[in-house]
Parts: sequence; structure tokens; C-alpha cells
Amino acid sequence: MIRMKQMALIAIIGMLSFARPSNAFLTQIGVGDYLAHTVINFGNGAIYEFDVSFDDLTWTGRDLLGFIVDETDLEWEIQEFSFGTLLDGLTFDGNSNIGFGGGDNWWQYWVRDDAADSWESSPVGFSDRTIADGSWDGWVYGNANPPVLIPEPGTLILFGVGMVALGIGRRRCRWGE
Repeated sequence: MIRMKQMALIAIIGMLSFARPSNAFLTQIGVGDYLAHTVINFGNGAIYEFDVSFDDLTWTGRDLLGFIVDETDLEWEIQEFSFGTLLDGLTFDGNSNIGFGGGDNWWQYWVRDDAADSWESSPVGFSDRTIADGSWDGWVYGNANPPVLIPEPGTLILFGVGMVALGIGRRRCRWGE
């Protein structure tokens, strides 16, 4: 029984140490009554999530990303056209993807209205999308898949505890045979 408790403790400590991937970071910025989220997936697998508090319900996706640029070390390269703005590059924390590299190697814009919705490729450019309380914007470079989110530590811990409980239950069943 002591050995089983030791194994459970080791499993829980292991889950805590891997609760966030080393290439995933969450930053909270801004002040206001509303909250919007921006997820950035660089081509090398680095993931950044920015939770932005704000008060202006006329913000666009461009305003949201521009605010992140103004308030953090995120740098962007944009090109202005008569029909809207093109995001051509992002650089942050040693990660950088700039320019069109052929195929899917460009910044793809994904949106969802809240955390319960599925990601969808935005039908409009980020300078035309109006941001609402709880909305999510996602930027992915290098593939056509929806953004990958930073896993919640509680989810991984719960998974680990469940696996340990299943192992204990299975072991008890064997002893009872």
C-alpha cells in the first residue's frame, strides 16, 4: 500500500511539472470590463496566449492585436491595402515568422465567439472583425489547422489523478481474484 501511495505521489508531481509545455506562455494585459483572447501559434510550435481586458466594444481584431503589440514585446509587420490590412509577420520572445513562405506558410486568421465554440477560419480580415466580450482570435503560421491552446493545468492534473485511480482500482481487482 505504501508503494502505491508513493507511485501516486510521483504521478501527481509529474503531472504538475508538465502542466504547461515549456513553449507555451499566457500573458494578461489591459484594464476594463471586457475580456478577449488572442492565441498565437508560431511555425516552430511556440504558443502564446494573450488575455486582454478592455472597455471599447468598437475594437477590431486589428485593434486587439495592435494593443498587444503596444503593451508587450510582440512585434508585427503589416501591409495596408485599400481593402484592409495584411498581417505579414510576428516576432516575439525569440520566435519569428515573417512573409509568405509558400503553401501554408503564412499567418492564418481564426476566430470563435467564445471558448465553447469551435475555431473557424475568419470570413473577414482582422481589420473588419469586431471584437466582443469573450471572443477569441487565433493566428497560426505554417499549417491550416486551428490554433492550439495552452492546456489548463487543472485539466492535466485531473487526468493524472484519474489515471492513478484507475491503476489503484485495477490493482485491487487483481488482489481480490
